[in-house]
Amino acid sequence: MTTSEEWEAAKLDHPVGAVLCGEVAAVRPFGMFVGIPGHAGVAAVVDAISYYPDRDPVPPELWPAVGETVEGVVSDHSEHNRQLKLRVG
Repeated sequence: MTTSEEWEAAKLDHPVGAVLCGEVAAVRPFGMFVGIPGHAGVAAVVDAISYYPDRDPVPPELWPAVGETVEGVVSDHSEHNRQLKLRVG
């Protein structure tokens, strides 16, 4: 569970609109979790709709694999589950 201090620090370091580069930690049918450098207790999430949203949907088998690096823009701070939301592409 993410502490309040970890969550507040992650939001300060990665405000909405900031570019974030991290490593894919897990891939799920709805999207992927991305590790945030320096904030091990906080997750960034790229949902399927936010992965190249201006294109046709990208099938999950073409998403980056666990361990690959992705770069995206922080689109939201989700307070209820203490996650950063990323938009890639």
